[in-house]
Amino acid sequence: MKTRSGATPPFIAFLAFGLILSVFPYLAGIVHAGGLDATPMGDSEGSSRVDGPVRIVGIKFAQVDGRAQVIIGTTSPCKYKTMVLKQPDRLVIDIDNAVIGMARRDPVNVGDRLVRRIRMAQFSASVVRMVIDLSVSAACVIKAREEMEGGSNGLVVTFNREIQDISFQNTDGRSGIIITGTGDLVPRVMTLKSPDRIVIDIPEATLLREAFTIPVDHALVKQVRVSQNTKDVVRIVADTNGSPAFNVVKQEDKPGRIVIDFGYLVKGVDIATQGSGTRIAVKVTGNPARTIRYLDDLKMLVIDIEDSQLEMCETTRVVDDGVIDQVEVTQFQPGTVRVAIRLPYYLGHSEVDVGNPGEIVLDIVRSPLFKKVVVVDPGHGGSDPGAIGPSGLQEKFVTLDIALRLARLLELAGAKVLLTRTDDRFVSLPDRVKLANENNADLFVSVHVNSFTDLYPSGAETFYFDNVPDSRRLAALIQDALVRESEINNRKAKSRELYVLREARVPACLVEVAFISNFGEEMLLMSPGFRQKAAQGIYAGILSFSSEKTMPVAQANPVAQVNDVDLRGKGNIIE
Repeated sequence: MKTRSGATPPFIAFLAFGLILSVFPYLAGIVHAGGLDATPMGDSEGSSRVDGPVRIVGIKFAQVDGRAQVIIGTTSPCKYKTMVLKQPDRLVIDIDNAVIGMARRDPVNVGDRLVRRIRMAQFSASVVRMVIDLSVSAACVIKAREEMEGGSNGLVVTFNREIQDISFQNTDGRSGIIITGTGDLVPRVMTLKSPDRIVIDIPEATLLREAFTIPVDHALVKQVRVSQNTKDVVRIVADTNGSPAFNVVKQEDKPGRIVIDFGYLVKGVDIATQGSGTRIAVKVTGNPARTIRYLDDLKMLVIDIEDSQLEMCETTRVVDDGVIDQVEVTQFQPGTVRVAIRLPYYLGHSEVDVGNPGEIVLDIVRSPLFKKVVVVDPGHGGSDPGAIGPSGLQEKFVTLDIALRLARLLELAGAKVLLTRTDDRFVSLPDRVKLANENNADLFVSVHVNSFTDLYPSGAETFYFDNVPDSRRLAALIQDALVRESEINNRKAKSRELYVLREARVPACLVEVAFISNFGEEMLLMSPGFRQKAAQGIYAGILSFSSEKTMPVAQANPVAQVNDVDLRGKGNIIE
């Protein structure tokens, strides 16, 4: 309507200006993210044109594999526009050519940590507006319901999985970054240098808070930074000291939980020299698994501590106390710390429970034989076969085998061993004794097997001569230990004037291990296991003599084994 002058009436102009203001936010959200801080979605429009208005008949919220879903039910396919608004964060979906066909239009309070509430209103005569209130701005995918469910109309709004919490924790001495989220999180992990850091990207995920930093008081990790790197990727960055090893652990019993596990820390090593040996105490966090073994070729006792890393610097400590030469602590492999204990000999060790899971404690045995000179004399040899058993077994091969086994045990205990022979050769009695006297030996032990014209005598006996103090005690200790270990008949230690005993100027004895003339004991002497037991018995007696106290019979130890002497000499039928 115009006035006579043709000008627009003032109240009509005012109404037109108000109409423009009422639709401006909607237009701004679709066309330009400007003053209302509105940003269109990647696919800001979707459509499947139909005739007649679409009726909104239902709203439902669900959690599917950790993803929040809003399902909007309609009577037919629909066309829609979307926009994301801030302050507060919300997703707006305008459904064109639509009317609300539901009796109740109250807001749906969801209670999810991402989706808080769903609101619906008849925005205009032909537009239904759905507003999804969010705790933070979150990416989502909108699909037609018929594409996902078949036979149903409407829309399905699927949000990213949620990252709900991130922390750095120390549990039972084991440290790690704990990521708590929803659904099956699939992290992408990489390590970077200059500066050192570990980057964990979690795709298709939304961080339910603003970017933040976790300060960390830890030897390996300085801090943890967390942010929404892109609309679909949560990024976690651990700033580290160096390049620590770690494991990425997905806990199957706790879906949505990931642990970046740094394991345990090795903090230091204490060394204490004692009368009976030396104690090694490795300071650790927690109670890590470990493997302890002796490496014979390296003369080294090693403690490999699993799932662990060094808090201290790699180090070497010289000890040189007659038990340990030096101790080396290294990051042997990623995730494995090795404590390498270099030894002049190896008599044995024990792990000690001191009641503190934060310590791995070993007592390493001091050897009373360290640097002692022991002469071991395998009886007979070469042209002198010694006694011969009913089956043809010759004494000279049996004594050599037992003597070599005994020498191996003595060397492991730190003794300097001199053998009167190491193969099948003849050595005179004076030369045997001369080896002990000229080398200022501490002990002389001659190894034999017994024989008698009668087939029935059995057992072990040890001879000594009283010309040298302590020979009787040496013989008695060896006899007792030999009988305990071999479980053979005890014929006692006895005095007898034999050349090698009479002429030796050191404590000396001659051991008759068993009767080769007895068919049953000849069969025992054919057994490598029995010969090893005999060697261990003699060895335990020597240890007891040198330590001035009774020592337990040595345990069978793979590092103390030697190759069997070939018993198939001329006249032998032994396999």
